[in-house]
Amino acid sequence: MVETRNTVRPNGTKSKEELLAQAKALQSRRQSNYRRTSTQSRTSVQKPVKPAVDKKELERQRRIKEQEEFERQQAEIKKQEEKARLEREKLRQAQIKKAKEEKERELAKKAKKVVKAKKSKYKKKNKKTLAQRGISKLKIRKTLGALFTLALLGVSGYTIYKSGLVQTAISDYKTTQYIKELEEQSNNTPVVDTPTDYNTDLVPAEETMVDEPVEEKHEVINTDMYDEGYEFNSNYTIDFLKSLNPMLSDNAAWLEIPGTKINYAFVHPSTENLDLVSDARRDADASGKSDHSYMASYFLHKDITQKDSSKGTLFLDINNNSLSNHMEDLTDVNTIYGHHMADGSMFQQLMNWKTDKNGTYNEQHPYAIIYTDDGYGYKVTFIASRVISGEDSSQLHNYNFDSYEEKCNYIQSIIDEAHQNGWFALDSYEVQPDDKFMNFVTCTYEYSNARYQLIGVMQKIKVRDSEYTDNQDGYYVEENSSTLNR
Repeated sequence: MVETRNTVRPNGTKSKEELLAQAKALQSRRQSNYRRTSTQSRTSVQKPVKPAVDKKELERQRRIKEQEEFERQQAEIKKQEEKARLEREKLRQAQIKKAKEEKERELAKKAKKVVKAKKSKYKKKNKKTLAQRGISKLKIRKTLGALFTLALLGVSGYTIYKSGLVQTAISDYKTTQYIKELEEQSNNTPVVDTPTDYNTDLVPAEETMVDEPVEEKHEVINTDMYDEGYEFNSNYTIDFLKSLNPMLSDNAAWLEIPGTKINYAFVHPSTENLDLVSDARRDADASGKSDHSYMASYFLHKDITQKDSSKGTLFLDINNNSLSNHMEDLTDVNTIYGHHMADGSMFQQLMNWKTDKNGTYNEQHPYAIIYTDDGYGYKVTFIASRVISGEDSSQLHNYNFDSYEEKCNYIQSIIDEAHQNGWFALDSYEVQPDDKFMNFVTCTYEYSNARYQLIGVMQKIKVRDSEYTDNQDGYYVEENSSTLNR
């Protein structure tokens, strides 16, 4: 060992142990500094390389998270629904329990009032008094019961009156009486094809009616039904149908589907006399609609005498041409609307075709008859049916076709849709270029604003034997079997 001199403190002395301890401490500090420096150096040199971002993987993970969140929300919704269902069930059970307890309490009260009959100790005079008292109590009870019944009937009657059923029944009765009176008048009046009185009054006195040349048109009238002995209703004469015509209709006609309850007059809405009908102009202006739009749905809640009615009146679409025209002048697709009434009236029985997948019902009721106020009529042979949305104007309000191909596609689409959904449709039908069609439309309830459509092909028919077979009102009538009888 070599002795070292203390350089820190010149006059001081340190032992060997102190010097060794000082040397070790110095060496330890140097090693610590070296390790720390080495670690920082390695950290700065060997930085970890970030992996490349995989966008597809991130998108997949995002979708997984969204799916998990969606499933979590659905589970939460189901949990809430189940909780609500349990609450409703709990409430229902509580109500049942409460009702049961109430019934038991009433039975207990009645049981307490029952007293076992004992032999009377009263004399005959007292017995008679008790009997009289019992009769008096019985009379009071009967009186109270009668008053309660009257009060109940009064409340029920008021409820029925407020519901509008009474007004509808009165309106239906008045309409029926009105039609009966017109039928009696028509039976006692010779048939003359003249305008109605109010139409005559509307012509200004100073105007002179000029005879215009009548355009001669060829009209094929189907006489097969008459020749085969079909009994047309003789009451639906020209005068009778014209007398039904209200002020707000171009004309009136009659629809009958033999073998069903569908046997009603129908009208063709018009805006021509809107200012002449009481309150009609006021209501039209208050509706905020144009006259055309207002009249398009006017007869939904008006009977044929223009009184308020929940059943309304069957009516031809306001955008269709008059059915008194020649076949070639009719709209390609015509539509008659009617309510689906719970009592089976109006167009409710159209539902029989919706469930007629095999066509059994249609075999017994294959067509409708329309009587028009020109002395002729139409046979409408049913083709197919379907359910459509009342908001789908492209289907419900398809009035005319631009081409024969478009007409064929329209009819075929209805037939295909009917077969696909199990509704009525003929197995096959060949559309002819001159075909005109009639829709019968009413409400159905598969979804909100759903409509049921039964469509048929129209044929002009003769409904009388000896009348209206000459050239009248521009008709050139050729009476033979129509080629439309397919």
